[in-house]
Amino acid sequence: MGSTYTTIVVRTADIDAVTASLVAARRSAYAAAAEGMVVVYDEQCDDQVPDDLAELAGELSRRHGCATLGVLLHDSDILWYTLHARGEQVDTYDSWPGYFEGADSAPQGGDAAALCEAFGRPDAVDEVEAVLHGERADCRDADERHQRLIAALGLPAASTSHGFRHIAAGEVPDGLGVADLRAAGEAPAPGTATVPAFPVLPLPMVRALPPLSNLVGDGPQPLTNVFQTIVQRVHAHRGFASDGNTFECDDALRSIFGAAQFRMSDVYPRLMALVEPADMSIN
Repeated sequence: MGSTYTTIVVRTADIDAVTASLVAARRSAYAAAAEGMVVVYDEQCDDQVPDDLAELAGELSRRHGCATLGVLLHDSDILWYTLHARGEQVDTYDSWPGYFEGADSAPQGGDAAALCEAFGRPDAVDEVEAVLHGERADCRDADERHQRLIAALGLPAASTSHGFRHIAAGEVPDGLGVADLRAAGEAPAPGTATVPAFPVLPLPMVRALPPLSNLVGDGPQPLTNVFQTIVQRVHAHRGFASDGNTFECDDALRSIFGAAQFRMSDVYPRLMALVEPADMSIN
């Protein structure tokens, strides 16, 4: 199993202001001051829904009038990012857009000049361009691509390798100590919680069966899309218990899980019982 995490780099040194913004936005997150910037590790973003990451990165950019780079890394295979400047999304990037369909594909998006301008590295455009659009074989995995990107842009090393779940379980990014981390919202003290890991989803196309199909549709779709639809529904309902794992089900979720409450760590096994492989053959 490869690395899976999300982080947001905020181009400001004011960790107090960033932490206050996270609290005001009712986020459960950690913030760390590192190398003149602030790195944010958000619980909801760790569910790997790009729209959630883009929303928070944009909000922090708007509130603090600066650049933010929100990064999603999935199973050491995909590097996805969203770049914001003063609240406006100016670039996105997907290193492997065909991944969940099992298709080989060239990276999509990725404006090296915009990245370098946002983080004050005008002389690094060629280096960043090579990281973003070089052959996939040039990097062993998405982890290395991310590490090379932050090195070229001069971003904190603490913005790689770790997400909210790692920190909650006591795994602190290299170069940081527990004392360097600020907890916002309901984030537990680092190392005091058992947080379910994000499941690395296999690639097959599936069809949802009733009652799941009533929520996600019955057409062929990547399994990860089914999972992310459920995660978005859970967060929209915002019915989590204090353990950060158990959630309250609305009517649609109750029909799927058969209970008024369910645990996030049990969602994936339940979904596997409610999908079947999609026949993609052409007659």
